Amino acid sequence: KVEEGVWIEITGLACREFESVKKKKKREWWEFLSDVFEFSEKHRKHMALDDFLAFTRLDLALDELYKEDGSNLDLHDFRCRIVDGKIKVNSVGNISFVEGLKRVKGRFLNSGLTINIGSRQSEVFIRLYQKDFEQAMIKKVTVDYIREVEGLKNRYEIELHGKKAFQVVREFVDGADLAVIGCKILIKYFEVYNWDGSLDLQWQELVGLYGGYKFVTRPR
Repeated sequence: KVEEGVWIEITGLACREFESVKKKKKREWWEFLSDVFEFSEKHRKHMALDDFLAFTRLDLALDELYKEDGSNLDLHDFRCRIVDGKIKVNSVGNISFVEGLKRVKGRFLNSGLTINIGSRQSEVFIRLYQKDFEQAMIKKVTVDYIREVEGLKNRYEIELHGKKAFQVVREFVDGADLAVIGCKILIKYFEVYNWDGSLDLQWQELVGLYGGYKFVTRPR
C-alpha cells in the first residue's frame, strides 16, 4: 500500500551486491534513483516531494591517490595549521583529532590520523583520514604496499543527512557529478592557507576551482 510507505536501507557490502544486480541489467545508480523520483512524483499527490520521499543519509567518499613525488596532502601538517588558525573551518562548532595504535597479532600498528569536522548529529559531517594506514591495518600489510599497489593515500568523507542528502541525490539524478559536488563542499568548509599566510595551491589543485557548494532548503 503506497500510503504506508517504503523504507529501504542498504549499507556496506550490500551496496556492492545491489550494484552487481543493476550491472547485470545494464542499469546505473542514477537510473534506479530516477525511477524512485518518478514513482514519488506520481504518487505524492498534494505532499511536497521532500516530505513524501526522504534520503536520510548519503556519504560521499573522495580518495586522494598516492603520489611518489611526495606531494600528497600531509594530514598531520593540516591538523597543525587548523590548530594554529592557518586553515579556517567554516560552519561547524567542533573539530576533533583521533590518532592511536591498535594491537594486531601481538604488536601495535599505527591506525593513522583522523580529523573529524562537525558533529555526527548535524546535517553535514566531514572526516579526513589516512586511508593508507587504515587499509594496512585492516589487511595486515605494510603501508608502503597500500600506497604502491593499491595507490591509496588519504580519504575525504562527507556524511550528509536529511534535506542536504536529499538535495545532493536530486542533483545527481539531474546529471551532476558527485565528485565535483564533494569538492565544492570541501571548498565551502575549508579556507586553506600555508604557514606564511599564502593560499595553499596544493589544496586548490586537489579540490579544483569550482567555487563553494550552496545548500538550499525549502522554507517551512
